[in-house]
Amino acid sequence: MGKHVRIYLVITGILLSLILVLGCSSPAPSPSTTAAPPASTTTQAPASTTVKPSTTTAAPTTTTAAPTTTAAVKAKEISFLGTWPDAHYTTIADKAFMKTVTELTNGSLTFKYYPNQQLYTKDKVAQPLSSGALILADSGIADISMVIPEALVVDGTLYGPLNTYFGVLFDKSKGGGIYDDIIIPALAKKNIKLVGFSTPAAEAWFITTKKPVTKMADYAGMKIRVPAEVHGAIVESWGAKMVLMPSTDVYMALQTGTIDGVLAGANSHIDRKYYEVGKYFQDLPLGGGNYGLMFNMDFWKALTKDEQNAIFKAARQMEIDTTNAAIALDESSRKGMIEKGVERWAPSGDEWAKMQALIGPGQEKLLKPTVGDAVWNAAMKALASVKGNTTPWQTTLNNWTPSY
Repeated sequence: MGKHVRIYLVITGILLSLILVLGCSSPAPSPSTTAAPPASTTTQAPASTTVKPSTTTAAPTTTTAAPTTTAAVKAKEISFLGTWPDAHYTTIADKAFMKTVTELTNGSLTFKYYPNQQLYTKDKVAQPLSSGALILADSGIADISMVIPEALVVDGTLYGPLNTYFGVLFDKSKGGGIYDDIIIPALAKKNIKLVGFSTPAAEAWFITTKKPVTKMADYAGMKIRVPAEVHGAIVESWGAKMVLMPSTDVYMALQTGTIDGVLAGANSHIDRKYYEVGKYFQDLPLGGGNYGLMFNMDFWKALTKDEQNAIFKAARQMEIDTTNAAIALDESSRKGMIEKGVERWAPSGDEWAKMQALIGPGQEKLLKPTVGDAVWNAAMKALASVKGNTTPWQTTLNNWTPSY
C-alpha cells in the first residue's frame, strides 16, 4: 500500500507541474483584444507612431500623381537654338523671351536652350527647323539663303538707316513690308514659321583703316576685309577690293599691311581691338542686322491660340529690347573708338548720297541672279517707296502684326 501511495503522489505531482507549465505558456490574446485601448491612455502613442510610417510611404504616390494630372495639359518642351554667347544682349533677350512665354502659358510651354550655335551653325538651321529636329531658332535669315534664296533681301546693308530699314521690312502702308510679302511666304514653303526677330546690329558699320579716308575716292585700290560677298559688293562699288578671311586673322593682317582696312559691325572694332592697329575709322550708316525668330511650322500649328499669342507678345518685347540694345552698342562703340584715339570720318550730304547710290547696282549684280528678278524688283520697289522714311522705327514696329 505504501508503494501505491508513493506512485499516486508522484503522478499527482507530475500532473500539477503540467498544469502550471500549461498555464504559463497559454496563447496571447487576439489582436482585436488589445487594438482598442482607450484613446486617452498613454499606450496610444506607440500605436500612432507605428501608423505614421505608412502615411509617409504613401506621399510619393501623391507626388507622382501630380504629373499625371498635368499630363492632360502636358508641357511642350521647345528646343531653342541661339546664335550668340551667353553675355551677348541677344542671348539675354532670348532668355527673357523664354521666361515670359513659360509664365504667360502657365508652364504649358518650356524650353531647352542652346546658345552660341551649339546644335547647328546659323547657316545650317533651315533643314532641322523644316524637319522638326529643331523647334525654334533665333538666327540670321540671310544666313539660310542656300536653302531659301529669297532670304538674302533681308540684309540691312541694302537699305541704310534704321527708320528706312524697318519701313522696308514692315510698313506695308507706305509700300514696304517685304517680311509679309517675301520672307514669311518663302519660309512657309520650307515648313518654317517666322514669328518675330531680334536685332544684332542697328545701323552703324565701321571701316578701320591704316591711312585716312575723307572721301569715297580714297578707297580706290584699298584691300578691305569684309564678312561676306554681300558686303564686298559695297566696298567694291567704291573702288576698293574685297578680301575674305577668317575674323581670327584680321588683326594680324591689318597690323602687317596684308589688308588696308576692315569692314565690320561697330562693336567688333572694339571687341577685336582693331583700334590698336588702325588709327582711322569711317562711320557708315549701312543698315541693321535682322535675325528671325523661327519655329518649325508643324509645332506652331499644334499650339493653342493662347500659346501663340503668348509667343507673339514675348517676341515683340524681344524686338524692342534688342533694337534698343543695338542702338546703344553702336553709340558706345563710336565713343570707344574716339576715346582710343582713332580718327573718325562720317560721310554726309552729297558725298554719302553718291556712295549710297552705288551700293544698289553692286548688290544687284551679286544678288539678283540668286533671288530672282521678281523678288529683287519687289525689294527695290519697297525701298524706293520708303526711302528717306522719317517714321520712327518703334512706330513702324508697333503697327506690324505677324500673321498666324
